[in-house]
Amino acid sequence: MLGLPNFPFVQLKVDHQYVTGCADQRLKQTVCRRIVELAHDSGAQVIAQGGETRADFLAAHEMDFDQVQGYLFGKPMGVKKFARSRTHFSEKEPIVLRHGA
Repeated sequence: MLGLPNFPFVQLKVDHQYVTGCADQRLKQTVCRRIVELAHDSGAQVIAQGGETRADFLAAHEMDFDQVQGYLFGKPMGVKKFARSRTHFSEKEPIVLRHGA
C-alpha cells in the first residue's frame, strides 16, 4: 500500500476553492490547517492558491502556508507582459510573498 511517507513530493498546492473565503469560514480553515499539517509532516512546502483578499492572505499566513498565490498579488499575464512588469522591480525583490519573509 502506498502511504504518504512513500509518496515523494516537495510542494503541494491547495486549490482556491479551499483557500478563497477561508478567513471567514471555519470549515475551510479546518481543511486547510489539516492539509498544511500533513504536507509539513511529509517535508513538503504548501502553496495556497486563491489569495484574493488581504483577509484570506492573513488567514493563510496564520495557518502556516509557505506561499500564497492569488489576484491580491497580480492578475495572470503573458510572458512578455510579465517580463516588462519585472523591469520596475529590483532583481533582489521576490516575486512571490513567502511565509516568514
